Amino acid sequence: MSDIPPINDYKVVLSNLELEFEKMKIFLPFAAEELGYSLYSVDDGCFIFELEAKPKNAKFLPKGKFAFFKYAKSMPPKFKLCFEGNNAVLDFKPSKLAIFARGKKVLNQTQNFLSKLYELKEDFQNRVGIEPLELTSLDEISEQFSKHHRYAPTFTFVLTGIFLLYYVVVAIVSKSSILDLSPQSLINLGGVWSTNILNGEWWRLLTGILLHSDIQHLFNNIAALISIGTLLEPRIGNLRFLIGFFVTGVIGASLYTMYNHFSVSVGASGGILGLYAIFFVLFVNKKVKLRRNSFWDLAILVIFTLVSGIFDPKVDNWGHYGGFLSGILVGLFYLLDFKGVEFEKKKVSVVAPILLGIIVPFYVVQMTPDYRSQFLQVAEKSDSLAQNSQSFYDLMMENPDAQTNQFLMAIENDIQKRTEALNLFRKAEQFRLDSYNRKFVNYMKEYLSAWLETYYILRAVYSDDTTTYKDPIDTLINAYLKLTKVIKKDSIYKLPEVWVVHAFLYGITYNRFVQMEPQALAYYTLLQNNAPTNELISALEDGNKIWSYFKDKMNGFDTLNIADENKQLVRLLQQYLNLRIDSYNALLNYYKNNDSNSLSLYESLSNKLSDVIAQINKVQNQK
Repeated sequence: MSDIPPINDYKVVLSNLELEFEKMKIFLPFAAEELGYSLYSVDDGCFIFELEAKPKNAKFLPKGKFAFFKYAKSMPPKFKLCFEGNNAVLDFKPSKLAIFARGKKVLNQTQNFLSKLYELKEDFQNRVGIEPLELTSLDEISEQFSKHHRYAPTFTFVLTGIFLLYYVVVAIVSKSSILDLSPQSLINLGGVWSTNILNGEWWRLLTGILLHSDIQHLFNNIAALISIGTLLEPRIGNLRFLIGFFVTGVIGASLYTMYNHFSVSVGASGGILGLYAIFFVLFVNKKVKLRRNSFWDLAILVIFTLVSGIFDPKVDNWGHYGGFLSGILVGLFYLLDFKGVEFEKKKVSVVAPILLGIIVPFYVVQMTPDYRSQFLQVAEKSDSLAQNSQSFYDLMMENPDAQTNQFLMAIENDIQKRTEALNLFRKAEQFRLDSYNRKFVNYMKEYLSAWLETYYILRAVYSDDTTTYKDPIDTLINAYLKLTKVIKKDSIYKLPEVWVVHAFLYGITYNRFVQMEPQALAYYTLLQNNAPTNELISALEDGNKIWSYFKDKMNGFDTLNIADENKQLVRLLQQYLNLRIDSYNALLNYYKNNDSNSLSLYESLSNKLSDVIAQINKVQNQK
């Protein structure tokens, strides 16, 4: 074996390979392939080779993943091959950080590489002249590489300029902050807005993928575009690159139109992810080259982008998924026109993606109903129904002494209108609503259902129906309290009927209280008639149940939504009920335990009760 040349500053001059110069230019790529390396780039006449993770054609390598992993650790990850005169110079110099951290290991890897290279040289010499060698010289490799990279990434930077210019123009025209464009300005100046697209503004599918919502969104996409564009455009050419971006971007935007009807979408992410998908397809089929580590860096970035959007409601996931999946299809179309590593003159890879970019959006837009417009019609119609569904309350305020059949007719009208409104909102569940409007629909269903429950009970009250409800008035009060809780559940819905609910609830509760108060005061009648103690105790306990019932009802009022003159009365009634309960408890303790202190407490509470009753009478006289 010839002496291996010395390593000087991680460089080796191969002047004693004992091969003719032209044969050396054949041997070195042959040896690189046998050792598991492939050409990564050509830089100023020099060739950069990198160790592949899964070389297919290398015969010299150990078999099996684990064996190769061990082998790879013993070899340099890459090297540069240059020619100086008739000498070949191999440069293994890693980064300064790598030299500092593992300089000795790099030297060992280089020494190991050279040993194997010289073993291959002897095998190569033995084969030359004995059998024909179908090997490729570095000149041919360089020519092929130049073909692969003959296109400058022109449109990568043209698109970057368009993104920047469009963003600035929209910010100026809409008078928005340069840092963050308003949603309305995005809608007005070209964003993907479903209602407009579904009503003929197809051009938004193009302009929407060129526009961005804020400065961070803009520069994130520019960085991603340059990253993939400088890799892909030189390989597939300017036209196919541009087709790939717009076809995948438009398909992603059309899918957004299909599934999102209540928010505007902008951004080139769908088209950029489509370009990444095209690159992945070509890489897997060995039509483009990239370091394996770099490939996995890109793959992880794309996976993170696709997955993280699930957890962010602001992200256009359908645009992302549509762009990436259509990018896979476009990549497969591009493969159809590859012959080896070159595009043929066939136009399949141009025509097929364009047809895909026309047919899919056309089909999607034609088959997608305008859910937003339909939902607005539902909301408008429900508002109209709401205005015509207060006949009962209007009649009560205008003519409280109307005939029972008039009240029943008004109740039936209101039931019909509110049932129709409820059915509209149930239908709206089928629309592809955003989270805000879905919450609104669910709220309105609950709200209208609670209203209808009160109307059904009112109908029973005015029909003297005691079979459906054992105590219709009590059931009605409970239904109204439930309705007030529904109304108060979400303060963003300022419904105009709130005051009606509270006014009526206050009225029926107070009237009910007036009706039942004598029953709760039965104790005093029994006391005057010298009733036995057990009857007095029973009357006190029954009375306490009544006081407690009304205490709970009064505490359920939202006093902000009843008339001012009634607010004071509600507070006085609450004091009255508390004093009644406490005084009855004192009497019960006196009768049951013969506790004289309880009698003194009762007398004190009675004095306070007299003051509260006087205040109640004063307020009622003022009314």
